[in-house]
Amino acid sequence: SDKDCIFIVGLPRSGKTLVESILSCNQKLFTAGENIFLSQAINEYMKNYDKKNTKNLEELFLRNFVYLEEKISFICSTTPSNFIYTGLISKLMPNSKIIYCYRNILDNIIEIYSSNLQNKYTFKTCIEESAKFALQLNKQMKIYKQLFPESIYFLNYDSLVINPKDEILSLINWLKWNYNNDYLSPKLDFSTTGQYGNDRDFINSTKVGRWKKYQILLKPAIELITKDK
Repeated sequence: SDKDCIFIVGLPRSGKTLVESILSCNQKLFTAGENIFLSQAINEYMKNYDKKNTKNLEELFLRNFVYLEEKISFICSTTPSNFIYTGLISKLMPNSKIIYCYRNILDNIIEIYSSNLQNKYTFKTCIEESAKFALQLNKQMKIYKQLFPESIYFLNYDSLVINPKDEILSLINWLKWNYNNDYLSPKLDFSTTGQYGNDRDFINSTKVGRWKKYQILLKPAIELITKDK
């Protein structure tokens, strides 16, 4: 295929949709949002991997996008649970890129806890479980980063919203794209901003350090993080 895949992974409320909106300023990118195509492709691949006529994982995933215009060169997916498949993506889809979004764990936990995520994530209702999950995910992604340094990019949400120009430039350079200032003024998704529009002020740091207002509620998480150092 002539199309490369970009998987944006991380916990809910870690900046994945914001990053997708920034990358979508590239007219050659198609935003696939959240979907189950990768998990379906992996299930089919693992079921038939020992058969001679088995398609590779990339083919199985990309067949969902055969309708795209020829000008599209990149497909971006933001399904949160795709972090489970980081190793398989890096090993079996070597042309793909993974962007791991992370932020201050306490800010992330309070955002998850206070958001309406329906029944997607059972850990969201327990501060301690959310902290354990976030710590384990960070550790696992660091292991993957050591194994596949060219395929995985760590993007800190806090740094992005505090110093967007430098962080966006770094990301665009890593992707080997041509940078322009359009990336600083993305059309952000409503779920990210709470409003519609196209304004660089939407990339702001108002939620950085929000955890400090909820230290009593976050006490179990603070204790876990302190022990984890």
